Amino acid sequence: MKTLAAVTVFALSACSQRVYSPPAQAFAVGPVTSLPEGTSTLDVELATHSQLFDPGLQSAAGRYARNIGDRTDVTAEGTAFTLQGHNIYAGRGGVRTSPGDDLSFFAGAGGGYAPTGGPFASVDAGVSFGIDNCYVVPVMTFAGFVSQPLDPRPIDVTVDPKYMTYDTPSRTVGGTARGGLRVDLTPSSCRRGEPGSWVYAGLDVTTVADEDTTDSLMGFGVGLSVPL
Repeated sequence: MKTLAAVTVFALSACSQRVYSPPAQAFAVGPVTSLPEGTSTLDVELATHSQLFDPGLQSAAGRYARNIGDRTDVTAEGTAFTLQGHNIYAGRGGVRTSPGDDLSFFAGAGGGYAPTGGPFASVDAGVSFGIDNCYVVPVMTFAGFVSQPLDPRPIDVTVDPKYMTYDTPSRTVGGTARGGLRVDLTPSSCRRGEPGSWVYAGLDVTTVADEDTTDSLMGFGVGLSVPL
């Protein structure tokens, strides 16, 4: 059984164990263009990630975004992760810029804390592209991150109580490929050039690696975006 963790223990498959340092963002299917100038939105999201047949890492997040002009948005978000009673709390600030209606680039930095594994810091960047319209927007996103434990501690990842096993998180790099759909609930607002309400969902594959191990997870998430 392989064990995956993000600064806490995420049991995933029964022959070896591993602890990884997590990203500050669990999931996002963002717009492929910037918000209308001077407007803001609030997103709420639920997501799960796991290896096949293993317990899922659940996450819930809230994200505030505001346009600051020049086709650029700034974001602030918080995420809570949980798996089998182990929790992680993360925050992230980011920026998203859109040189055209069907393409956006983003980057962010943040960190968090896990009672089991301690604090961590993380940076990420990526690109999203799709076909922007006022009805259904397909979105494809590619992103990468680096996460660094700030006070790494040995974590109990024991599978068989006869053989106590510990692992310590180390610098982790990862990449995500995500496909999703955004559905506009208020197309009339969109046609007027105003922010509207959207629901969205996506499927992704995330690969994480440290100095000696690599694992991949499948993920699914849903979200709601509303104007403020």
